[in-house]
Amino acid sequence: MDQNKVSRRSFFQRTAILAGTAGAVLSLEEQHLLAQQRGGAGAPPEGRPPQNGFGPPPSRGPVIPAIPGPIPTVKLGGVEVSRLIAGHNLVVGQAHEGGSGLIYISSLLTNYFTEPKVLETFAAYEKNGINTSGARMADNMLGYTKKYKAQGGKLQWLAGISSERDLPMATEMGAQLGYVHGNTADADLALPNGTDEIAKLLDAIRKAKMAGGICAHNLDVIIACEKAGIKPDFYIKTFNNRNFMMTGNGVPTGITSGVVDAAQKAGAEQSAKMVKEYMASVKVPFVGFKTLAAGRVQPADALAWSFENGCDAVLVGMYDFQVANNANMTKKILQDRASIKRTRGWFQSQADGSAGAI
Repeated sequence: MDQNKVSRRSFFQRTAILAGTAGAVLSLEEQHLLAQQRGGAGAPPEGRPPQNGFGPPPSRGPVIPAIPGPIPTVKLGGVEVSRLIAGHNLVVGQAHEGGSGLIYISSLLTNYFTEPKVLETFAAYEKNGINTSGARMADNMLGYTKKYKAQGGKLQWLAGISSERDLPMATEMGAQLGYVHGNTADADLALPNGTDEIAKLLDAIRKAKMAGGICAHNLDVIIACEKAGIKPDFYIKTFNNRNFMMTGNGVPTGITSGVVDAAQKAGAEQSAKMVKEYMASVKVPFVGFKTLAAGRVQPADALAWSFENGCDAVLVGMYDFQVANNANMTKKILQDRASIKRTRGWFQSQADGSAGAI
């Protein structure tokens, strides 16, 4: 047995010891995961995720029978990308703990996502029809991507670019796509001529031979870019019905649309509605992220809601044991796309601006 590989049972046992009293300290999602191990059932079977939402008793959510084949794709700047994109935060030890003040979350993740576990998770993406993963510009991510490629892995990498200093690492990874990081775009918007800075970084991404996108938490970023005539290959925007990170990180907007203030006052329903209504007019693909609101929404609900409300693809962070079910859910939703009532067309690429049948 590979000694570097941590079983879920031993991992959560160690986590309980580290935390002292797990029920008092762990987040709800972590409590549910720990409860599964203590209950003697072992690891959840492939394709059956643990509870992601709130409220006892914890529900495992619907289990979707395996659906063979790849997930339908969307063209982002000419690159065929699965409409379910794997997020990268978890595998590099980053998670949003929702303001609870739990300071050990990153340590918990890095102890779970050992290198063998990360490579196993990447393989699970491909096995279940996901062809693209997000890529954080960090030394550990660079090591993982290079080793996975050396083992024959074919995943495409979607690189989050915070500045031009990140471009050599993205190139070394072999990233086919890159985007202006959301924190960078949010902050640039507050600067004089901030959209010029966003456009400059977008241009540098494209010169590095990657399809180029713009990411934002703040809807004003997209409004300003559209007004300035900036044409990314795609946008990535926080999008969920819990108002989770939907309006930025407290950075002043720098423009006067008032969208952020209005969204904060209106709450989750109106915040999502504002994004949906504005993005309906945007003529490039729309990738939603934070769609599960960092584990606050069941994937079955979040995925269907995201596609119904205009996303052309979704970027979702997943544990290895959640991959199969999330992929099968996405396939099932898109197989029955005639029943998806959207006000926004299904965009294929900026080049042809096509909308309609996938």
